[in-house]
Amino acid sequence: MDRIEHIRRYRNFQRISRHQLVDASNPMESLPERAFYQRYRFSKNLVADILLELVKDELTSYHGCQIPPLFQLLLGLRFFANGAFQLMVSDSMGVSQPTMHRIIKKVSRAIAVHHTRFIKFPTAEEARRVRSEFYELASFPGEFD
Repeated sequence: MDRIEHIRRYRNFQRISRHQLVDASNPMESLPERAFYQRYRFSKNLVADILLELVKDELTSYHGCQIPPLFQLLLGLRFFANGAFQLMVSDSMGVSQPTMHRIIKKVSRAIAVHHTRFIKFPTAEEARRVRSEFYELASFPGEFD
């Protein structure tokens, strides 16, 4: 390559704006907020600031070639959000189906570990009150167990 061609390429490289230089394999960077929400059913901030912090320790591996915890979380959320087959999600995100299966299992367990912090079942009295209020609101008879 001659010197003039090298200078032209350098000038063209300088013209690329910062927002065009993103990691296309990272949906947190490559997708606009709305598109991210449509695919994962959570905002980027909620995924990065809350969900990742909850499950990061459970998703971190200390042996072999690992998939970063954020990417594992995104794979799991994508699968949960769209109800597709593992193969479809794994193909769209560039991992094998067996890897996808293992990640879904890890993400599910990592989220389930925290169930006592976020899921509260009603007492018998609260359940009766809720049934009564629901009947008054919607005239829906029957028991909810």
